[in-house]
Amino acid sequence: MTTGELLLTLLIALLVFGPDRLPALARHLGKFVAIANRYKQQALQLWEDQKKELLLQENIKKAAQVDKQYDE
Repeated sequence: MTTGELLLTLLIALLVFGPDRLPALARHLGKFVAIANRYKQQALQLWEDQKKELLLQENIKKAAQVDKQYDE
Protein backbone atom coordinates (compact mmCIF):
# COMPACT_ATOMS: atom_id res chain seq x y z
CA MET A 1 0.00 0.00 0.00
CA THR A 2 1.48 3.32 -1.03
CA THR A 3 1.47 6.44 1.12
CA GLY A 4 -1.22 8.02 -1.03
CA GLU A 5 -3.48 4.99 -0.68
CA LEU A 6 -2.95 4.97 3.08
CA LEU A 7 -3.81 8.65 3.39
CA LEU A 8 -6.91 8.19 1.25
CA THR A 9 -8.00 5.24 3.40
CA LEU A 10 -7.50 7.28 6.58
CA LEU A 11 -9.44 10.20 5.13
CA ILE A 12 -12.36 7.95 4.15
CA ALA A 13 -12.33 6.32 7.60
CA LEU A 14 -12.37 9.75 9.20
CA LEU A 15 -15.34 10.80 7.07
CA VAL A 16 -17.26 7.56 7.65
CA PHE A 17 -16.66 7.11 11.37
CA GLY A 18 -16.01 10.68 12.45
CA PRO A 19 -13.26 12.07 14.64
CA ASP A 20 -14.96 10.94 17.86
CA ARG A 21 -15.26 7.25 17.02
CA LEU A 22 -12.06 6.81 15.03
CA PRO A 23 -9.67 6.51 18.03
CA ALA A 24 -11.90 3.89 19.68
CA LEU A 25 -12.12 2.01 16.40
CA ALA A 26 -8.33 2.07 16.07
CA ARG A 27 -7.93 0.71 19.63
CA HIS A 28 -10.37 -2.11 18.95
CA LEU A 29 -8.67 -2.91 15.66
CA GLY A 30 -5.29 -2.97 17.41
CA LYS A 31 -6.59 -5.35 20.08
CA PHE A 32 -8.09 -7.60 17.40
CA VAL A 33 -4.81 -7.72 15.48
CA ALA A 34 -2.88 -8.52 18.68
CA ILE A 35 -5.26 -11.37 19.55
CA ALA A 36 -5.13 -12.70 15.99
CA ASN A 37 -1.31 -12.67 16.09
CA ARG A 38 -1.33 -14.49 19.42
CA TYR A 39 -3.62 -17.20 18.02
CA LYS A 40 -1.44 -17.46 14.92
CA GLN A 41 1.69 -17.95 17.04
CA GLN A 42 -0.06 -20.59 19.16
CA ALA A 43 -1.21 -22.44 16.04
CA LEU A 44 2.29 -22.33 14.54
CA GLN A 45 3.80 -23.60 17.80
CA LEU A 46 1.26 -26.42 17.96
CA TRP A 47 2.07 -27.33 14.34
CA GLU A 48 5.81 -27.42 15.09
CA ASP A 49 5.27 -29.50 18.23
CA GLN A 50 3.18 -32.03 16.30
CA LYS A 51 5.80 -32.24 13.54
CA LYS A 52 8.51 -32.90 16.13
CA GLU A 53 6.36 -35.53 17.85
CA LEU A 54 5.74 -37.35 14.55
CA LEU A 55 9.44 -37.21 13.69
CA LEU A 56 10.32 -38.59 17.11
CA GLN A 57 7.83 -41.46 16.74
CA GLU A 58 9.22 -42.24 13.28
CA ASN A 59 12.78 -42.27 14.61
CA ILE A 60 11.77 -44.56 17.49
CA LYS A 61 10.24 -47.01 15.01
CA LYS A 62 13.37 -46.94 12.85
CA ALA A 63 15.58 -47.51 15.89
CA ALA A 64 13.41 -50.46 16.95
CA GLN A 65 13.73 -51.98 13.46
CA VAL A 66 17.50 -51.59 13.53
CA ASP A 67 17.67 -53.14 17.02
CA LYS A 68 15.54 -56.02 15.79
CA GLN A 69 17.95 -56.63 12.86
CA TYR A 70 20.97 -56.76 15.16
CA ASP A 71 19.22 -59.12 17.59
CA GLU A 72 18.74 -61.71 14.87
